[in-house]
Amino acid sequence: MKRALSLATAVILLISIICSCQIFVFAEPDDSKALYTVTEEVYADAYMLVDLADAENPIIAQKNPSAKKFPASLTKIAVAMVIINNANSLEDEATVSQKAIDLLKDTGAQAAGLKVGDSVTVDKLLQLILVYSACDASNVAAEYIAGSIDSFVGMMNDWAKSVGCTGTNFVNCTGLHDDNHYSTANDLMLMTLAALKNPVFCDYSANKSVTYGGNTFLHTNLMLNSKSSAYYYEYASGIKTGTTKEAGNCVITKADKGDYSYLAIVLDSPAKKINGSTLKGSFVDAKTLFEWAFNNLEKSAVLRQDGVVAEIPVKKGKGADAVGIGPSEDIYALLPSSYDTEAVKTEPVGAPELMVAPITKGDRVCTANISYNGKIIKTVDLVALQSIEKPLILKILDAIGAFFRNKIVKAIIITAVLLFVLWFIIRVIRVRQAKKRAAERRRRLQQQRRRRQQAARQANAVRRPPPDDM
Repeated sequence: MKRALSLATAVILLISIICSCQIFVFAEPDDSKALYTVTEEVYADAYMLVDLADAENPIIAQKNPSAKKFPASLTKIAVAMVIINNANSLEDEATVSQKAIDLLKDTGAQAAGLKVGDSVTVDKLLQLILVYSACDASNVAAEYIAGSIDSFVGMMNDWAKSVGCTGTNFVNCTGLHDDNHYSTANDLMLMTLAALKNPVFCDYSANKSVTYGGNTFLHTNLMLNSKSSAYYYEYASGIKTGTTKEAGNCVITKADKGDYSYLAIVLDSPAKKINGSTLKGSFVDAKTLFEWAFNNLEKSAVLRQDGVVAEIPVKKGKGADAVGIGPSEDIYALLPSSYDTEAVKTEPVGAPELMVAPITKGDRVCTANISYNGKIIKTVDLVALQSIEKPLILKILDAIGAFFRNKIVKAIIITAVLLFVLWFIIRVIRVRQAKKRAAERRRRLQQQRRRRQQAARQANAVRRPPPDDM
């Protein structure tokens, strides 16, 4: 019994060690997808910097992108998108309920002063949510869209999952703290990138102010406010802020300068004393990220149009035994302003060992990974850089083969073969029947001949005189 127990314990221990080793081997560091490391001080516990000018939206830099964080009013990005996607019309009117207002009592939530019984357009609610982060507007819109706040929150979670989020759970539509209301920098990036594809969201989240009830409410992103000397950043626009004691200072915003455009997601940044003033670290961090990118990175041509990346052997080609492959256009990537060209490498992926003519210039052949200092910064398509024909005799043979592979021709040939087989079968049957009839006629003729012979013999016997008696 003791031996069996010891053996079981050893097996469990071994399994635990194996599992822990597998986790260690396959787990990827949080910054594995980031192209570069920010050299300036960033106070936030989690952040991401994304290139918006590139359709693939590469992650330029990041820290703790998968860490569980409280999103505070960044939640309202999802709120806005559920409203936009499900409202029959932004001109519809919603009535402010008692419950929508009572839920915010004694919470310290930011509100626009909506009054019970008031009718407010969905359009105005949306602006109050995105510009001023009004929690009363969120509750009213949620009840109008889904019938209840709980149902609306379910729609928020469904939408987050639909854009690829895996580390997000919403329990309210205001962003007020709840231990079970959380997200990650990476998920918030996915939500924001999806939202930025919607023109209504882009317009409203970039508005610097909204008016309601005779009041003008400024955007909570102080980077947009030219009168806020501590935070104003001329290249910034939109999108959303969030602040609670538990979440820290958070902001998601974008900046455009010339041909460059970046999205910054900053989470859980503390208040910092800088130059004698206590500042919200989120805005400071976002500006730091933008300035670092604008000052240290630039778009550089890493591959030129029609530049040969590799050559692939060609079979049955006329006057050529290989074809060059390369990009169909100039390829640019973000690189340090002064970079080592030798550190940029291009590696074809999935290139065939052999191609068969004919080949048309521009045909996609495979992809290529472009890396800088061993990290992939771009993946591009490689195409054939020249056309290669087949010799005339092969073209003729191909044409003949194609002719016989044609479905109509195949059908005609099959029909002809079937008709021939049918004719042959009928012919064989008829020949056999003819032979049978001929044999029957011969048999009958023989019978008739035998009967005549027999009759003749009998007749001769009758005519013959009897012999004389001796």
